[in-house]
Amino acid sequence: MGPIEIQREIAGHDVKVEVSMWSGRERVLIDGEEVSNTLSWRFTTLHQLVLDGRPFEVEVSIQNLWDGRLGVVFRLDGETVGVTRWALSSEASEESDEERNWLADWRLPGWLSALFWLPYLGLIVADMVATFTDQEALLGAVIPPALLLLGGLGVALSLTTWIRGMTLPTGPN
Repeated sequence: MGPIEIQREIAGHDVKVEVSMWSGRERVLIDGEEVSNTLSWRFTTLHQLVLDGRPFEVEVSIQNLWDGRLGVVFRLDGETVGVTRWALSSEASEESDEERNWLADWRLPGWLSALFWLPYLGLIVADMVATFTDQEALLGAVIPPALLLLGGLGVALSLTTWIRGMTLPTGPN
């Protein structure tokens, strides 16, 4: 997968932002000429530039790490002149309010996922501790059934999400 490319026309100039999901490299090109090249592992990076003698900012931000959502905000003279969103899960980089509402209805809340994963990770740590301390009772009687129970709950949660998604209207047309 190559870099994510977002292109906008700002004040008569072709502005292109390239973001690599793998390396964290962010490049800003104006009219094909590279004006900023940064390696960033932050959730938000601000590229401060000058466009026709005016202050120009390009803000690249990871809006949602779980969904692979990226946002790019273009500001000229301190005023927002363009916003582009990009999502890993979709070819469409822009979402309408109707699409966002439909997706919000389809998704389960994020805290529900954390309620599943945190105990699961805790059991894995407990398994590692029990293995290195030779606690046979914990290894044989508690951890495997608990992991099977959490695995079954995870499958049930996934099926519930899938069935719920199938019963919602088919999204915006």
